[in-house]
Amino acid sequence: MLTLIVRKEVLNNILSLRFIVTLLLFFILIMGSISMMAANYQKQLTDYSEGQIGTEQRLKQAKDLTEVQMMGLSAEKRPTELSVFSIGLEKQMTRSATVNLWQEAQAGGSKYANPLFLLYQTPDVTYIVNIVISILAILFVFDTISGEKEEGTLKLMLSNAIPRDSILLGKWIGGFVSLIVPFLLAFFGGLAITTLFAPLALEGDQWLKLLGFLITSLLHISAFFGLGMFISTLTRRSGTSLMVALFAWVILVLTIPNVTPIIARQIQPAPSTGKMVGERQAITREEIQAAQEEIREKQLWGDQDKVQERYEEARKRIQKRWERVLDFNRKKINGQADLAVILSRISPSAAYVYAATQITGTGIADFRALRQDIKRFGGEYEDTMRRIREERRKQTKDIEDQAQRQQIMNAKVDIEQLPKFRFHERSFSECINSSLIDLVLLVIFNVLFFLGAFLKFMRYDVT
Repeated sequence: MLTLIVRKEVLNNILSLRFIVTLLLFFILIMGSISMMAANYQKQLTDYSEGQIGTEQRLKQAKDLTEVQMMGLSAEKRPTELSVFSIGLEKQMTRSATVNLWQEAQAGGSKYANPLFLLYQTPDVTYIVNIVISILAILFVFDTISGEKEEGTLKLMLSNAIPRDSILLGKWIGGFVSLIVPFLLAFFGGLAITTLFAPLALEGDQWLKLLGFLITSLLHISAFFGLGMFISTLTRRSGTSLMVALFAWVILVLTIPNVTPIIARQIQPAPSTGKMVGERQAITREEIQAAQEEIREKQLWGDQDKVQERYEEARKRIQKRWERVLDFNRKKINGQADLAVILSRISPSAAYVYAATQITGTGIADFRALRQDIKRFGGEYEDTMRRIREERRKQTKDIEDQAQRQQIMNAKVDIEQLPKFRFHERSFSECINSSLIDLVLLVIFNVLFFLGAFLKFMRYDVT
């Protein structure tokens, strides 16, 4: 009996106009999105390679140690392959950062040259699943119970002694299969086109991450499919079901994820960027003035080594004080972000976005890991500069000629001595662990919505 109900639902859906519209939308949106994002990834990859070559050439052309110190080193992450499917925070993560001895790493421009990505929401697969397919899932099933009640077919089915649980389960399976098959065809079609015509060479863990992303997307779609069925059991008219379903979608997809950051900002305020810039300038001004006063009082202007030593001490004090300020501010900002995440997780839409971006390597955990890697890289650069200066001071220890000493101290730097930026790409298991809470929440939403539909349908009045 269950098989017959599933077959009936699949046939009814396939022959309906909304199935044809859904099929066309899936192929146009998903395949178009993957192709466009893959082309943008190719542009990013080219920009990244050219940037690496340009940085190396500038370092080779640097005349002396002072120029290298003024120039600093560039820390830039290679574009993430799976950002083609879920861009997440990739726009921020692909910004180059310059580290030097006098200031915090300064982010450069984004590699996303396409102005469409700045003007509109990036049309990646995550966006399409979260916004477009979620509402299609609800529209696919909002009248599955209330609509058949209005037509009288539900009463006819129950008069034939068909168990209610079989009817509900058959409708869920048949409707979900009708929705998912076009989605999977479009997804794998877009993946095949991208693999053939774009340099998206996935390997090892990346295939597992892509599979995890796909399963997460299916969980999200099934959650909204179950929500639509649950709403259909709550109402007696398909028109009412549609209005309630659209209202629920707006609250869960558009309202909660966008409002919770504002609520978190009010509950747990964090210092503004302007305030942090002001604190940085104040600390720098105080320490530089103190160093200059010491040099003037002790009349050290004629001894460049002593002057350099005083400024080096001032730089260390600036860095130490600024690190304390940054640590405090980062805790505030991270606390605010964590609170927003916790509050927004009452929506399956937010849980899906967090899980999808974490699995593909473009989420909050990856963004924070990148900041730590840049901080580590800045420390390596500072240690390298200190080591080079110390080695050169030892070389000039017995040289009395000031010009010769200065020439040795400021000689050209071998770029092989300079550190290379490395970004730790998280493994599949690490990505799953960081997204585990959201995956569990998606499963819970699925269970709750289906259980709610089951309990209501068991007592549903078909007369």
